[in-house]
Amino acid sequence: MNLNIEYNEVVDLFFAIKRYIREDEYNKYDFVKRFQLTDDIRDYITHVKENISPILNRDIEYLCGNMVRGLFNLLYEALGRGIKDIPSFFEYLKALEVDEFLAIIYDSLQIEGFEDMDYEEQRRAIENLFKDDQCDGDDPGLYMDYIMYPKEVKERLLNALENFYDVFLEPRQSKVNEIMTKKLKKYRKLSEEDRDTFLENMIMLVDKDVLEGKTIHLCMSYYGELTCSIKLDKDELLILCGFLFEQRYDKNMKKTGVQRFIKKNPVR
Repeated sequence: MNLNIEYNEVVDLFFAIKRYIREDEYNKYDFVKRFQLTDDIRDYITHVKENISPILNRDIEYLCGNMVRGLFNLLYEALGRGIKDIPSFFEYLKALEVDEFLAIIYDSLQIEGFEDMDYEEQRRAIENLFKDDQCDGDDPGLYMDYIMYPKEVKERLLNALENFYDVFLEPRQSKVNEIMTKKLKKYRKLSEEDRDTFLENMIMLVDKDVLEGKTIHLCMSYYGELTCSIKLDKDELLILCGFLFEQRYDKNMKKTGVQRFIKKNPVR
């Protein structure tokens, strides 16, 4: 097993937007309540809510709010091309041909024969897909807007992402980079000391057998503090992982330490 641990600004762009849009839902999960959420991220969300223009808010919610599967397929495509910084991602999206953009949306759905269907057949196929697989609340109607008006949507998406980043994320990027640089140093040290224990605590819902023999790219996220998204491609495993799982690691390590102390020092 080979393990690479890194931070990617483009990943955080997507999670920063998703976290802002889904904040009210986010706080309802019992799982989230087990962790001490980051005050700085709460402050970021409050700042966006208080300062975002109605037009940008509308575009971000419309274009990104219920399009998780499609947008993350775009993200994975960018990561596969080695894109790590925001300017390079925007240049990639700007240069992306409309038919290439559309192919990424098609691929995200994984519906056999989808490209050969007419619009009404495509709509029904997406609706049927999401009945069985509610991908984080994705909206079939929004996918049809992407499919029917790909050129306009791509231009509006690029404009919305650039504006959101320029106003709300770029002023914070140096600070986030500094935080994540320290986190990466810590995680790399922990993984070198005991890789299995590190992965068991930092990755959710992945059996150890799945990791064996794979090259693992662990991409840590700041804004997606409790995310764990997995993409398997042949012998490579890409995992987008929130840094806040370190709380579980620290808690479990403390528990293990206490248990070892008790064994060595039994009560008489």
